[in-house]
Amino acid sequence: MKGERTVYLMRHGHIGEEGGPKRYTGITDTPLSASGHKQARALANWFCGRSVSGVYCSGLSRCVQTAAEIAAALGTTPVAVRALHEIRMGEWEGRTFEEIRARYPEAYVRRGKNVADFKPKGGESFSECEARAWEAFTGVIEAPVGDVAVVAHAGVNRVLLRRMLGMDYQKLFCLRQDYGCINVIGCAGDAFTIRLLNFVPGR
Repeated sequence: MKGERTVYLMRHGHIGEEGGPKRYTGITDTPLSASGHKQARALANWFCGRSVSGVYCSGLSRCVQTAAEIAAALGTTPVAVRALHEIRMGEWEGRTFEEIRARYPEAYVRRGKNVADFKPKGGESFSECEARAWEAFTGVIEAPVGDVAVVAHAGVNRVLLRRMLGMDYQKLFCLRQDYGCINVIGCAGDAFTIRLLNFVPGR
């Protein structure tokens, strides 16, 4: 596509206890684990020799730490964009998946049936997350000239990719986003081409 730029949309490195249960981390400011730092360095190595005009990230520590490694390899400084933070999970924050199923069984089922609009108490829905993340994302890619790198979160990446692809919300979790992954996206105006999805360097 003529005039197409490249956007590298990534998920931060691993967080939490190594081998521990899956949790709804949300906006809890959890730093990278040892594995997460290793993944951040692998991402940085992957970017060596590439031309990127800017590195942007969510303001949460796990994204800032990941972006810092990448930016250092590129000789630049990451720019934190607050609105790229992960979906707010409210009273579900920090709880394991199994705990949520046991403690809020009806709400857990409702979420599965209405992925777009369900939100835990004190949290936000995926459609709300998408609205503010999309505005932030498009603002980032409109600003610089050239290719850009963005480090965000699994939930944020999924809603951004969903919008680009025109997917139904009920298929949102078909978009796998592993720790330390890269999605390579061609961008020409408001048209997007997904060139590579959920690639993890060194895996």
